[in-house]
Amino acid sequence: MCGLVGFVALKNEYNVENLNKMLSLIKHRGPDFQNTYNEKNVFLGHARLSILDLSHLGNQPMKYKGYNIIFNGEIYNYLEIRNQLVEKGHRFNSNTDTEVILHAYEEWGRKCLSFFRGMWSFVIYDSEKNEIFGSRDRFGIKPFYFINNNNIFAFSSEIKPLLSLPKIKSNVNFSTLSSYLMINIINSDNETFFGDIYQLEPGNYFIYDLNSKTMDIIKYYDLLKESNKHDRVSYEEFQDTLDRSFQLHVRSDVPIGTCLSGGLDSSIVTASSTKLVNKYPIRAVTAQSESSKNDESQFAKMVVDYLGIEGNKIKPTYKNFEEDIEKCLYIQEEPVGGPSVFMQYSVMQKAKDLNLKVMLDGQGGDEAFLGYERYYAFYLSGLIKKGHVLRSLKEYSLMTRNSKLDSIALLKYYLYFNNLNVRKKHLSSRHTDLRQEYVVKGLNKLDDLGYSSNNLESMQITELTKTNLPNLLKNEDRNSMAASIEARVPFVDHKLIELALKLPTESKIQNGYTKYSLRKYIDRKLPDDIVWRKNKIGFEAPSDLWLKAHSKIIEDEINNSKVLKEMYSTLPNLETLSLKELWKLYNISIWEKQYIR
Repeated sequence: MCGLVGFVALKNEYNVENLNKMLSLIKHRGPDFQNTYNEKNVFLGHARLSILDLSHLGNQPMKYKGYNIIFNGEIYNYLEIRNQLVEKGHRFNSNTDTEVILHAYEEWGRKCLSFFRGMWSFVIYDSEKNEIFGSRDRFGIKPFYFINNNNIFAFSSEIKPLLSLPKIKSNVNFSTLSSYLMINIINSDNETFFGDIYQLEPGNYFIYDLNSKTMDIIKYYDLLKESNKHDRVSYEEFQDTLDRSFQLHVRSDVPIGTCLSGGLDSSIVTASSTKLVNKYPIRAVTAQSESSKNDESQFAKMVVDYLGIEGNKIKPTYKNFEEDIEKCLYIQEEPVGGPSVFMQYSVMQKAKDLNLKVMLDGQGGDEAFLGYERYYAFYLSGLIKKGHVLRSLKEYSLMTRNSKLDSIALLKYYLYFNNLNVRKKHLSSRHTDLRQEYVVKGLNKLDDLGYSSNNLESMQITELTKTNLPNLLKNEDRNSMAASIEARVPFVDHKLIELALKLPTESKIQNGYTKYSLRKYIDRKLPDDIVWRKNKIGFEAPSDLWLKAHSKIIEDEINNSKVLKEMYSTLPNLETLSLKELWKLYNISIWEKQYIR
């Protein structure tokens, strides 16, 4: 994993000095080697984090014939693709996946993307066609931001390098802020929190024609269409696909660690990778919460002891939070959902101290295998619509027994998530001081994202491609790369997720348990207390403890925010806000202080 920057200068005022400045701002993404390439008005820069083929042969920008590439990510099946290309007469100078991308592009053109299994954002300057070809992986594990105006077409793995360019202003995107404040939706389309900076959406590629100076963006991957190509799959096919994903994700020439919370997903990742890695033993890193109600470190210890691996623990305190939260938020570049981002930040910093360069994590398991209890609402609704009323009542009873929801809480979930008007009224009632135009913008986003449908598959696809998962992946990328660590997510494998969508719903929610198929997959390979746990926490921060201790600072920052004063007719009484709402106002005020000029 690495970092990339570059631009096409449409005016003479942009030069290699601008490129070097951009590159310096992402050095943390690739501390092992940095270099640039310039031809005519095309400028490319790359910062390398060496993971595969640690020699100089993997340095970038990499040139092959008339192609120059800068690449961030991993093509996990690069060895298999390389073998195909060798059979077609291609010859290689390195053992890198970067070189495989170049040869695949030469052989198959834009269709090469369909061969890749992994995470990526890359740019290929094709001097023969006089165009730039760029792409982002199917689920957006790796970021790609760009600016496209009459002066410059610029791109980067992060936003900060783009803001360093002359004549680029850090304007506020109030539509995105409205969605964040009202419904906590971030990264759902090509817009960012900055008015003139965009992201290439997951599953898209672009062509920038250097002759006409025009950019065309094409969607190459559609999860719904691809999943519909599969018939209902067997459990054995799912198991084999998950096994294969783990095998591919542990390919590395450096030591690997895992982010182990003690929850089901991270425990599966740790157990599955441990049996596959021989060269460097797996090392687990856990964050322990200061608050006992958020703490699941005892479950992480249970996994470590059961597997006989090295466990490492960090316990972030309020003092750590007070000292480093603004640094953590600066790293994120845009507002985030909650303080738990600081727990992940702490895990990655601990992993850095342990000299780990690759960390496996369990992101995607909840979205792909129905791990959130809100999915109960859609599942029960589906049963009732099919006429299975008695079965829905039985499942309702089992859900209250095998989850952290009691019968009243589950009923509220059912009513709330199955009625969009109820949701809109509730959300509006929580934001009475927000100016009406911003309330409307935020609520309209629910319709845009398909929340008017209570179809379970539709909701899953939305949360995999537009809402939950993109947020988690973005947070993980920033936190890991700030520590010069490559984060890998074995559950976010397109072949696996396509099959997961086609697994019968009954194999994902069964006997009141969420993620039943994953529990079955790891049953007898981990203790029952891990496999059949009812409550899910994750690296959850002690928000009530930290935000209350931070209240004076929070109040001062919010009161100093010009952005919030623009959005609210009157700033709300902070004492009446929920912790989530208080956090969002605080996060906006810090983001404004750090980025808005």
